[in-house]
Amino acid sequence: MDRTQADTDQGWYRLTAEEALEALDSRPEGLADDEVRRRAEQYGPNRIREQEQVSRWRILLDQFRSPLIYVLVAALAVTLALQDFADSLVIGIVLAINTVIG
Repeated sequence: MDRTQADTDQGWYRLTAEEALEALDSRPEGLADDEVRRRAEQYGPNRIREQEQVSRWRILLDQFRSPLIYVLVAALAVTLALQDFADSLVIGIVLAINTVIG
């Protein structure tokens, strides 16, 4: 079976175990030590890349990056400007709940 890298990049799950081993130029027993060293030199270490850690503040601020939240914040500003404190309180509570859940 002749598979290109592009064929397998999007569909490894479609391959049988034998086809995957063939595409990776491997075998069920694994690679020989010299082949492991050669591939490590060619491709780099076999490690999962660490993702950048996101601070808690960034997560909190990201809760306010939604069009619906913009509408609620605008409504809060309008109700405060109109001194409608009951509605302001309800909108503020909804914003707080959304932030805590998020």
